[in-house]
Amino acid sequence: MQLQTVIFPALLFGLILIVWLVRYYQQSYQEKISSLLAGSRVYETKLGPVEAAILGEGPPIIVLHGAGGGYDRGQVYAHPDLGYQYIVLSRPGYLRTPLTSGKTPCQQADLVAALMDALKIKKAFIMGVSAGGPTAIEFSLKFPERCMGLILSSAVNQPIPAYKFFAYAIGKYIIPSTFITWLFLNRGGLFAIRPNLAFQLFGKPEKQKQIKNLVASLWPPRPRFAGLENDMENIKDQLNYSLAEIDRPTLVIHGTSDAVISHRQGVRAADQIPGAEFISVKGGTHFCLISHSEIIQPVLLDFLDRHTS
Repeated sequence: MQLQTVIFPALLFGLILIVWLVRYYQQSYQEKISSLLAGSRVYETKLGPVEAAILGEGPPIIVLHGAGGGYDRGQVYAHPDLGYQYIVLSRPGYLRTPLTSGKTPCQQADLVAALMDALKIKKAFIMGVSAGGPTAIEFSLKFPERCMGLILSSAVNQPIPAYKFFAYAIGKYIIPSTFITWLFLNRGGLFAIRPNLAFQLFGKPEKQKQIKNLVASLWPPRPRFAGLENDMENIKDQLNYSLAEIDRPTLVIHGTSDAVISHRQGVRAADQIPGAEFISVKGGTHFCLISHSEIIQPVLLDFLDRHTS
Protein backbone atom coordinates (compact mmCIF):
# COMPACT_ATOMS: atom_id res chain seq x y z
CA MET A 1 0.00 0.00 0.00
CA GLN A 2 2.79 2.40 0.89
CA LEU A 3 4.57 1.53 -2.37
CA GLN A 4 1.45 2.45 -4.37
CA THR A 5 1.21 5.82 -2.65
CA VAL A 6 4.75 6.58 -3.84
CA ILE A 7 4.53 5.13 -7.36
CA PHE A 8 1.26 6.77 -8.40
CA PRO A 9 2.32 10.38 -7.66
CA ALA A 10 5.67 9.69 -9.30
CA LEU A 11 3.99 8.38 -12.46
CA LEU A 12 1.56 11.28 -12.47
CA PHE A 13 4.40 13.78 -12.08
CA GLY A 14 6.34 12.05 -14.86
CA LEU A 15 3.34 12.19 -17.20
CA ILE A 16 2.78 15.88 -16.47
CA LEU A 17 6.47 16.58 -17.08
CA ILE A 18 6.42 14.75 -20.44
CA VAL A 19 3.28 16.61 -21.59
CA TRP A 20 4.82 19.94 -20.56
CA LEU A 21 8.10 19.09 -22.28
CA VAL A 22 6.41 18.12 -25.55
CA ARG A 23 4.28 21.25 -25.59
CA TYR A 24 7.25 23.45 -24.75
CA TYR A 25 9.25 21.78 -27.55
CA GLN A 26 6.40 22.28 -30.05
CA GLN A 27 6.09 25.92 -29.06
CA SER A 28 9.86 26.44 -29.35
CA TYR A 29 9.90 24.82 -32.78
CA GLN A 30 7.05 26.93 -34.14
CA GLU A 31 8.56 30.12 -32.75
CA LYS A 32 11.94 29.32 -34.30
CA ILE A 33 10.49 28.51 -37.71
CA SER A 34 8.38 31.68 -37.68
CA SER A 35 11.43 33.71 -36.69
CA LEU A 36 13.56 32.21 -39.46
CA LEU A 37 10.90 32.87 -42.10
CA ALA A 38 10.34 36.43 -40.93
CA GLY A 39 14.04 37.28 -40.73
CA SER A 40 15.00 36.68 -44.36
CA ARG A 41 13.73 36.50 -47.91
CA VAL A 42 14.49 34.29 -50.88
CA TYR A 43 16.09 36.01 -53.87
CA GLU A 44 15.81 34.50 -57.31
CA THR A 45 19.09 34.48 -59.21
CA LYS A 46 20.12 33.09 -62.58
CA LEU A 47 21.70 30.12 -60.77
CA GLY A 48 18.86 29.39 -58.37
CA PRO A 49 17.19 30.68 -55.19
CA VAL A 50 19.26 32.17 -52.37
CA GLU A 51 17.98 32.98 -48.90
CA ALA A 52 19.49 36.11 -47.37
CA ALA A 53 18.98 38.90 -44.88
CA ILE A 54 20.35 42.42 -45.36
CA LEU A 55 21.39 44.43 -42.32
CA GLY A 56 22.48 48.05 -42.21
CA GLU A 57 23.68 50.46 -44.86
CA GLY A 58 27.04 51.24 -46.40
CA PRO A 59 29.67 49.32 -48.38
CA PRO A 60 28.53 45.68 -48.61
CA ILE A 61 30.04 42.74 -46.75
CA ILE A 62 28.85 39.28 -47.80
CA VAL A 63 29.11 36.81 -44.92
CA LEU A 64 29.52 33.11 -45.71
CA HIS A 65 28.70 31.05 -42.61
CA GLY A 66 30.27 27.83 -41.41
CA ALA A 67 29.00 24.24 -41.25
CA GLY A 68 25.63 23.61 -39.62
CA GLY A 69 24.53 27.25 -39.84
CA GLY A 70 22.38 29.35 -42.12
CA TYR A 71 21.79 33.06 -42.57
CA ASP A 72 21.06 33.27 -38.84
CA ARG A 73 24.65 32.15 -38.16
CA GLY A 74 25.92 35.00 -40.33
CA GLN A 75 23.84 37.46 -38.33
CA VAL A 76 25.89 36.62 -35.23
CA TYR A 77 28.94 38.12 -36.94
CA ALA A 78 27.18 41.18 -38.36
CA HIS A 79 27.79 44.65 -36.93
CA PRO A 80 25.71 47.01 -39.07
CA ASP A 81 26.28 49.78 -36.53
CA LEU A 82 29.83 50.08 -37.87
CA GLY A 83 28.59 51.72 -41.07
CA TYR A 84 28.65 48.71 -43.37
CA GLN A 85 25.86 46.70 -44.97
CA TYR A 86 25.95 43.02 -44.07
CA ILE A 87 24.46 40.55 -46.54
CA VAL A 88 24.13 37.29 -44.64
CA LEU A 89 23.02 34.37 -46.77
CA SER A 90 22.22 30.71 -46.29
CA ARG A 91 24.71 28.71 -48.34
CA PRO A 92 23.26 25.90 -50.50
CA GLY A 93 21.67 23.09 -48.50
CA TYR A 94 20.93 25.36 -45.55
CA LEU A 95 17.42 26.52 -44.65
CA ARG A 96 15.71 27.93 -47.77
CA THR A 97 18.66 27.85 -50.17
CA PRO A 98 18.42 24.50 -52.00
CA LEU A 99 21.54 22.42 -52.53
CA THR A 100 20.83 22.54 -56.27
CA SER A 101 21.87 26.20 -56.23
CA GLY A 102 25.50 25.12 -55.86
CA LYS A 103 27.25 22.13 -54.32
CA THR A 104 30.95 22.88 -54.68
CA PRO A 105 32.77 25.95 -53.33
CA CYS A 106 33.35 26.98 -56.96
CA GLN A 107 29.64 26.76 -57.74
CA GLN A 108 28.79 28.59 -54.54
CA ALA A 109 31.17 31.40 -55.52
CA ASP A 110 29.25 31.69 -58.79
CA LEU A 111 26.04 31.82 -56.78
CA VAL A 112 27.39 34.69 -54.64
CA ALA A 113 28.14 36.61 -57.84
CA ALA A 114 24.63 35.85 -59.12
CA LEU A 115 23.13 37.12 -55.86
CA MET A 116 25.18 40.31 -56.21
CA ASP A 117 23.75 40.71 -59.71
CA ALA A 118 20.21 40.26 -58.38
CA LEU A 119 20.90 42.88 -55.68
CA LYS A 120 22.66 45.17 -58.19
CA ILE A 121 25.89 45.11 -56.19
CA LYS A 122 29.05 45.60 -58.24
CA LYS A 123 31.67 44.99 -55.53
CA ALA A 124 31.68 43.70 -51.97
CA PHE A 125 33.91 42.46 -49.19
CA ILE A 126 33.70 38.68 -48.86
CA MET A 127 33.92 37.18 -45.38
CA GLY A 128 34.33 33.42 -45.05
CA VAL A 129 33.95 31.91 -41.60
CA SER A 130 35.03 28.30 -40.93
CA ALA A 131 33.58 26.07 -43.69
CA GLY A 132 32.52 29.22 -45.54
CA GLY A 133 36.20 29.87 -46.22
CA PRO A 134 36.52 27.78 -49.41
CA THR A 135 33.67 29.65 -51.09
CA ALA A 136 35.18 33.01 -50.08
CA ILE A 137 38.57 31.96 -51.48
CA GLU A 138 36.99 30.75 -54.71
CA PHE A 139 35.16 34.06 -55.10
CA SER A 140 38.35 36.09 -54.66
CA LEU A 141 40.06 33.96 -57.33
CA LYS A 142 37.19 33.91 -59.84
CA PHE A 143 35.87 37.44 -59.38
CA PRO A 144 38.77 39.62 -58.20
CA GLU A 145 37.25 42.69 -59.84
CA ARG A 146 34.16 42.30 -57.65
CA CYS A 147 36.01 41.58 -54.40
CA MET A 148 37.00 44.69 -52.42
CA GLY A 149 38.68 42.51 -49.85
CA LEU A 150 38.79 38.98 -48.47
CA ILE A 151 38.28 38.19 -44.78
CA LEU A 152 39.02 34.67 -43.55
CA SER A 153 38.00 33.97 -39.96
CA SER A 154 38.84 30.56 -38.48
CA ALA A 155 38.50 29.49 -42.08
CA VAL A 156 39.19 26.24 -43.91
CA ASN A 157 41.69 26.52 -46.77
CA GLN A 158 42.95 22.92 -47.04
CA PRO A 159 41.49 19.45 -46.36
CA ILE A 160 40.63 18.61 -42.75
CA PRO A 161 42.47 15.62 -41.17
CA ALA A 162 40.43 12.43 -41.36
CA TYR A 163 40.37 11.87 -37.58
CA LYS A 164 38.28 15.03 -37.11
CA PHE A 165 35.41 13.40 -38.99
CA PHE A 166 35.03 10.65 -36.37
CA ALA A 167 32.61 12.66 -34.21
CA TYR A 168 30.58 13.60 -37.27
CA ALA A 169 30.43 9.97 -38.42
CA ILE A 170 28.66 9.14 -35.15
CA GLY A 171 26.71 12.36 -34.72
CA LYS A 172 25.15 12.36 -38.19
CA TYR A 173 22.67 9.73 -36.99
CA ILE A 174 21.59 11.99 -34.12
CA ILE A 175 21.87 15.45 -35.69
CA PRO A 176 18.75 15.19 -37.90
CA SER A 177 16.57 14.58 -34.82
CA THR A 178 15.01 17.95 -34.10
CA PHE A 179 13.81 16.88 -30.64
CA ILE A 180 17.07 15.34 -29.42
CA THR A 181 19.15 18.29 -30.57
CA TRP A 182 16.64 20.63 -28.94
CA LEU A 183 17.22 18.84 -25.64
CA PHE A 184 21.00 18.96 -25.80
CA LEU A 185 21.89 22.08 -27.78
CA ASN A 186 22.50 24.79 -25.27
CA ARG A 187 25.14 27.31 -24.32
CA GLY A 188 26.10 25.32 -21.23
CA GLY A 189 26.90 22.29 -23.38
CA LEU A 190 29.24 24.34 -25.52
CA PHE A 191 30.97 25.75 -22.47
CA ALA A 192 31.31 22.23 -21.04
CA ILE A 193 33.43 21.10 -23.99
CA ARG A 194 35.17 24.48 -24.33
CA PRO A 195 35.93 25.49 -20.71
CA ASN A 196 38.48 28.05 -21.90
CA LEU A 197 35.69 29.77 -23.82
CA ALA A 198 33.55 29.88 -20.68
CA PHE A 199 36.44 31.53 -18.85
CA GLN A 200 36.94 34.08 -21.63
CA LEU A 201 33.25 35.09 -21.57
CA PHE A 202 32.81 35.16 -17.80
CA GLY A 203 31.16 38.40 -16.75
CA LYS A 204 30.56 39.46 -20.38
CA PRO A 205 26.78 39.15 -20.95
CA GLU A 206 26.80 40.66 -24.45
CA LYS A 207 29.33 38.11 -25.69
CA GLN A 208 27.45 35.32 -23.92
CA LYS A 209 24.33 36.42 -25.79
CA GLN A 210 26.20 36.19 -29.10
CA ILE A 211 27.38 32.67 -28.27
CA LYS A 212 23.83 31.73 -27.33
CA ASN A 213 22.66 33.02 -30.73
CA LEU A 214 25.45 31.10 -32.44
CA VAL A 215 24.41 27.84 -30.78
CA ALA A 216 20.76 28.60 -31.64
CA SER A 217 21.77 28.84 -35.31
CA LEU A 218 22.33 25.06 -35.30
CA TRP A 219 18.64 24.41 -34.65
CA PRO A 220 16.43 23.08 -36.06
CA PRO A 221 18.97 20.81 -37.75
CA ARG A 222 16.83 19.09 -40.37
CA PRO A 223 16.63 22.04 -42.83
CA ARG A 224 20.41 22.43 -42.46
CA PHE A 225 21.49 18.81 -42.76
CA ALA A 226 21.86 18.66 -46.56
CA GLY A 227 24.26 21.60 -46.40
CA LEU A 228 26.16 20.08 -43.48
CA GLU A 229 26.66 16.77 -45.31
CA ASN A 230 27.75 18.65 -48.41
CA ASP A 231 30.25 20.72 -46.42
CA MET A 232 31.72 17.59 -44.85
CA GLU A 233 32.35 16.17 -48.32
CA ASN A 234 33.81 19.42 -49.64
CA ILE A 235 36.31 19.96 -46.82
CA LYS A 236 37.39 16.34 -46.70
CA ASP A 237 39.49 16.15 -49.85
CA GLN A 238 38.32 18.57 -52.53
CA LEU A 239 40.33 21.69 -51.63
CA ASN A 240 43.29 22.50 -53.83
CA TYR A 241 43.81 26.25 -53.93
CA SER A 242 46.80 28.23 -55.06
CA LEU A 243 46.55 30.83 -52.33
CA ALA A 244 49.51 32.68 -53.83
CA GLU A 245 47.28 33.64 -56.78
CA ILE A 246 44.93 35.70 -54.57
CA ASP A 247 45.62 39.34 -55.33
CA ARG A 248 42.92 40.99 -53.24
CA PRO A 249 43.50 42.70 -49.87
CA THR A 250 43.17 39.91 -47.30
CA LEU A 251 42.71 39.79 -43.54
CA VAL A 252 43.19 36.42 -41.82
CA ILE A 253 41.81 35.89 -38.29
CA HIS A 254 42.53 32.70 -36.35
CA GLY A 255 42.75 31.65 -32.71
CA THR A 256 45.80 29.77 -31.49
CA SER A 257 43.57 27.37 -29.49
CA ASP A 258 41.12 26.58 -32.29
CA ALA A 259 40.30 22.87 -31.86
CA VAL A 260 37.96 22.78 -34.86
CA ILE A 261 40.04 24.31 -37.64
CA SER A 262 43.72 24.24 -36.74
CA HIS A 263 45.55 27.53 -36.24
CA ARG A 264 48.02 26.16 -38.80
CA GLN A 265 45.43 26.78 -41.50
CA GLY A 266 45.36 30.47 -40.59
CA VAL A 267 49.17 30.61 -40.59
CA ARG A 268 49.22 28.92 -44.00
CA ALA A 269 46.76 31.42 -45.49
CA ALA A 270 48.63 34.40 -44.03
CA ASP A 271 51.98 33.07 -45.32
CA GLN A 272 50.84 32.20 -48.84
CA ILE A 273 48.41 35.01 -49.72
CA PRO A 274 50.51 37.95 -50.91
CA GLY A 275 50.29 40.91 -48.53
CA ALA A 276 47.82 39.21 -46.19
CA GLU A 277 47.34 40.76 -42.76
CA PHE A 278 47.09 38.32 -39.86
CA ILE A 279 45.38 38.56 -36.48
CA SER A 280 46.67 35.57 -34.54
CA VAL A 281 44.50 35.55 -31.42
CA LYS A 282 46.42 34.11 -28.50
CA GLY A 283 44.23 31.60 -26.66
CA GLY A 284 41.37 32.18 -29.09
CA THR A 285 39.06 29.24 -29.86
CA HIS A 286 37.00 28.65 -33.00
CA PHE A 287 34.74 31.41 -31.68
CA CYS A 288 37.41 34.08 -31.25
CA LEU A 289 35.50 36.45 -33.52
CA ILE A 290 33.11 36.79 -30.57
CA SER A 291 35.28 36.08 -27.53
CA HIS A 292 38.07 38.48 -28.58
CA SER A 293 36.01 41.08 -30.41
CA GLU A 294 37.70 43.93 -28.55
CA ILE A 295 40.97 42.89 -30.23
CA ILE A 296 39.57 41.95 -33.63
CA GLN A 297 36.93 44.62 -34.32
CA PRO A 298 39.27 47.67 -34.43
CA VAL A 299 41.66 45.89 -36.82
CA LEU A 300 38.77 44.61 -38.95
CA LEU A 301 37.19 48.06 -39.15
CA ASP A 302 40.53 49.62 -40.13
CA PHE A 303 40.93 46.97 -42.84
CA LEU A 304 37.46 47.70 -44.20
CA ASP A 305 37.94 51.46 -44.13
CA ARG A 306 41.28 51.26 -45.97
CA HIS A 307 40.01 49.06 -48.76
CA THR A 308 36.53 50.44 -49.39
CA SER A 309 36.35 51.56 -53.00
